[in-house]
Amino acid sequence: MVYRIFLTYDMTADGLSLDDKRQPVQENDIPDLLQRWHSRVAPNVAVKDAFEAII
Repeated sequence: MVYRIFLTYDMTADGLSLDDKRQPVQENDIPDLLQRWHSRVAPNVAVKDAFEAII
């Protein structure tokens, strides 16, 4: 059986400005994205095993 684990996320800010200096800014979706990835509901299969099954 092949498990395909994925997460779609509309990321609008990475915590850095869009200019050429890429200075830190307040808006940052990465912590929320990581929290959602780690709390996702997945089958009882290790992530490594799931990725190997796809490849």
